[in-house]
Amino acid sequence: TMVVGAPFMSNKGFPRLGVAFVFIRNGTDQWIQKQTLEMSNPQFYSAFGKSVAISGNVIAVGAPLLNVDSNGYDEGSVY
Repeated sequence: TMVVGAPFMSNKGFPRLGVAFVFIRNGTDQWIQKQTLEMSNPQFYSAFGKSVAISGNVIAVGAPLLNVDSNGYDEGSVY
C-alpha cells in the first residue's frame, strides 16, 4: 500500500484544500488507486496531504495550514 499526498489540489470548491490518494499494488508492476482521502472539516488552503505516513493498516495525513488561530498562526492538524 502506498499513500500519495496532493496538498495543492482544489477540491469541492475549496482552493488548495488537498487530498491524499491510496494505491495498492496489483501483482508486481502496477499500482491501482484504491481510495481518495479527504478532510472531514474542509477549510480553504489547508494543504491536506502535505505530509503522509503509513504503518500497517493506519494512515496519517497532515494538514499543516488548517485552523489559523487568533494570532494568525497555522495550528495544523493530522487525520
